[in-house]
Amino acid sequence: MAEAVELLLKYIKEYKSKCEFNGVDFEADLSSMYTEVRRCLAVDFPNDFGPEFCHNPGKDLKDRVRVLQKKVRRREAKNQTWISKNQGESEKRETGLPQRSKQRHQERQRESGAG
Repeated sequence: MAEAVELLLKYIKEYKSKCEFNGVDFEADLSSMYTEVRRCLAVDFPNDFGPEFCHNPGKDLKDRVRVLQKKVRRREAKNQTWISKNQGESEKRETGLPQRSKQRHQERQRESGAG
């Protein structure tokens, strides 16, 4: 019995490390954690946990990918909008500077008598 508890803790720690490495919240999808731990325990205790492979009752992988793709598209659109907005302001500032410099240069030339 103690061996099973130690293995359970070991598999949960491994799953947590895997989630942290992938940047996923450890407690966000408990059904995935249960499925993964059950699969691991089935290797060591096939009579108690049934077959090694079991169906994940959580979301389908394609659904998860679609959700992530939507988030990425929204973030990219938001970033593009921000870049366009700031680029336009930057161009306004840049177009004003040469004109002012040119005027100052002409004023200096007039003051020195060279113009």
